[in-house]
Amino acid sequence: GERSPGWNESATGALHGIRLSTTPTDIAQAALEGMVLRFALILDQLKPLLREPLTIRAGGGALRASAAWTQMIADALAHPIHLTSADEVTALGVARLIARALGDEPASTDSTERIFTPRLGYVEPMRALLEAQSTMYARVFKDDRL
Repeated sequence: GERSPGWNESATGALHGIRLSTTPTDIAQAALEGMVLRFALILDQLKPLLREPLTIRAGGGALRASAAWTQMIADALAHPIHLTSADEVTALGVARLIARALGDEPASTDSTERIFTPRLGYVEPMRALLEAQSTMYARVFKDDRL
């Protein structure tokens, strides 16, 4: 199942368009693309609530181990990703949100290792994939909320 607001909690994964020529690498790429497209959908849902300028910080072993996946996220979000070396990135983000909610401007805890900038030739194709994924999701679950 999925864990984001409004999504079908009993949803399972699906691969669409598999052919005899599909390789294990193609399947791995499709899985990663599927995840980053959902990240993009979440960002779209959050945008009305976010302050500009927006800085997206991400971290963790998976992203540090795969520059390709981090780049894919930047392309899908059409926004730079600041890869951080900080531990407990989620906890730091929550602490920053709480500080802002209490009227404080949190101190900078920037520990950016590298910034991944969206590649212009990839942003539009990723957006098209997001539209196709959203359409397929709505058809499978007969849901037009997304």
